[in-house]
Amino acid sequence: MALAFWVDGRPGSVASAMCAHDEYLSLFAYHLSGGRGRGGAPRHFRLTPDDDFYSAPYCFMPKHRRGGFLVFTTRVPWLHGNPLGEADRAHDRARETMESRGKYEKPFLGTVEKFMVDLGLKERDVYTFTDDGCYPTQRDISQALEDRAVEVTCAAMGWKAPTDWRQVRKKEGETHGMPLLDLADWDKRKRSNEGPDDDDDETRDDAARSSKDDKQRVVDRQEEKKDEFQC
Repeated sequence: MALAFWVDGRPGSVASAMCAHDEYLSLFAYHLSGGRGRGGAPRHFRLTPDDDFYSAPYCFMPKHRRGGFLVFTTRVPWLHGNPLGEADRAHDRARETMESRGKYEKPFLGTVEKFMVDLGLKERDVYTFTDDGCYPTQRDISQALEDRAVEVTCAAMGWKAPTDWRQVRKKEGETHGMPLLDLADWDKRKRSNEGPDDDDDETRDDAARSSKDDKQRVVDRQEEKKDEFQC
């Protein structure tokens, strides 16, 4: 399962896409948990990267010179439905809720492959965010992955990457009273579980080199494809 959110060069567009994903994930969790409990109170259900249905940023797919789609995939991207069908119904209801009373635009649902076909894209046209270009695993999901999603998306389109998108997300986000995982807490939990690492400095150096290489690859691909997108 993949979720596609529109982004363009307008100020706040990337932050809005992140907010839209937060809102959708909250509504999906709400409907997946069965809605409201006694007295109409929301059930306390929060998806985490431990759950197969949790979705994280995977790639950017350009549509034309003005914008494209920020795509999120579930931890098991081919997971469509389950034995009782609760997930499919929860996705349908989450989209319906966003359409009727959501703050942000609902996502397009499908698969990465279908989105590529619909947009007429090849693999070389898709800007992935993980180190290996594969769907994000539990280990990949972090604040660093979100930061790379913002940086790579903006670099691909020649936009200035916003530095305040997390503050905007915190201020403008809407979760309809449902708890939402803060990946800062998730990162702390991972570090705590992993324990001290003697290779921390080397890991940070590798991450810095990876980020620099990502940006250079984007620049190189932009030069190759300058005239390919039709306005």
